Amino acid sequence: MFSILTPLLILTFYILNYYQSSNIFSYKWAEVNLWFDIVFCITFSSLFYTLCILSVFTLSKKFEKFYLPKVVKNLEIIYETYTSYYSLKQLNDIFDGLLEHNFLIFEDFDKQNIDKEKFIDLIISGKFPENPFLKLKMNNHQTFVLHEEFEKGFREFDLNSFWKFFRNKNDKASVDSIVESYRKCVKENIKQRNKIELIFKKIR
Repeated sequence: MFSILTPLLILTFYILNYYQSSNIFSYKWAEVNLWFDIVFCITFSSLFYTLCILSVFTLSKKFEKFYLPKVVKNLEIIYETYTSYYSLKQLNDIFDGLLEHNFLIFEDFDKQNIDKEKFIDLIISGKFPENPFLKLKMNNHQTFVLHEEFEKGFREFDLNSFWKFFRNKNDKASVDSIVESYRKCVKENIKQRNKIELIFKKIR
């Protein structure tokens, strides 16, 4: 934020300095230009002082604690993108496969349909949800395998992107802990790995 405001401050200072040394609005319409001069100077002076205040505020602890996370989150939503190559039917079959093998469980059928529709709509449109909304009945190893299979139908859909949609049964799980768990495990011994892979074999 500070890096954005600094160039604006310099530009504003340059304009004020240039204006002060020029005779752009002099001579011919002196009376009219007198009011224009006043408005012009007040406007840019106000902008300069406002930018100064904002620059100081961006260095404060309050901004860092309360506002910066919101700014970062909004920028992530704007600039983070991915492209899905899945068809609507394939996404529908993936979701149904997770249900069939009890990797997703819903007690409320209406909630199941709402989340399914939301999942498909977001993926098709290349958007992220505001918060993860699908709870996998999987451990960290299985979650890594699911992402590994799922990401094959995308461009730019890493585990961080995947984790914006899902959580698993490990409440303390994070992207780093999932990667670390998978790195240390015996890949051939991951429970129900064949079922996860089967979901994607059926749609290819």
